[in-house]
Amino acid sequence: DRTGIIVYAGEALPILPITTDYAAAKMFLHQINPSMIGTQGTALDEALRLAQTYFDRDDADKIVIILTDGEDHGQNAREMARQLAEQGIKIITVGIGTSTGAPIPIRRNGMLVSYKTDREGKRVITRRNDQLLYALAQATHGIYVDGNNSRQAVKQIEDYLSKINRKEYEEKRITGFKDQFQWFVGAGLLFLLLYILTTERESKWLRRLNLFNENRNDHEN
Repeated sequence: DRTGIIVYAGEALPILPITTDYAAAKMFLHQINPSMIGTQGTALDEALRLAQTYFDRDDADKIVIILTDGEDHGQNAREMARQLAEQGIKIITVGIGTSTGAPIPIRRNGMLVSYKTDREGKRVITRRNDQLLYALAQATHGIYVDGNNSRQAVKQIEDYLSKINRKEYEEKRITGFKDQFQWFVGAGLLFLLLYILTTERESKWLRRLNLFNENRNDHEN
């Protein structure tokens, strides 16, 4: 089982190359925040293009799991999804935030410290684009998941992965994670996070990374 991580805003940044080191992956996940990339924007197409390079041709089940609000200023995400589909790469899109819009929280050590602002000091408001997220998933025979309920999101992802290789799938229960992804990215995510999976037992990465089993307390005013 291998996993990798990419984040993006106006550009894509490879945080962790494909690896079996789940401890390192979890450590990097906890350090992700909107200030990691200086270039503002949401170039989803650039992140997908970078994700495309993470895989080897002989990799078995190639899956990209995207946590994002779906805003895309690059305008070429659909074309990139088509290219990924041609290489046998499936996309699971996990929609974060709301269609009405929300500010982007910035956290340090799990605590809210501020909200992302533009060059004029105004809070950046981002809106979830369900239509685009659904289209990207469908183009690659993946699925779209509502990420605002993390329990349901994990269950849907596990169910989908089990169908890809039912014989090797081991059902596992993930408990103790928060209803919202607040410890990690929060509503209105401007970044894209991709977990790249090449595995014969798809559910292992969920258990090993333990992405949604964080018990930190957010202190919001």
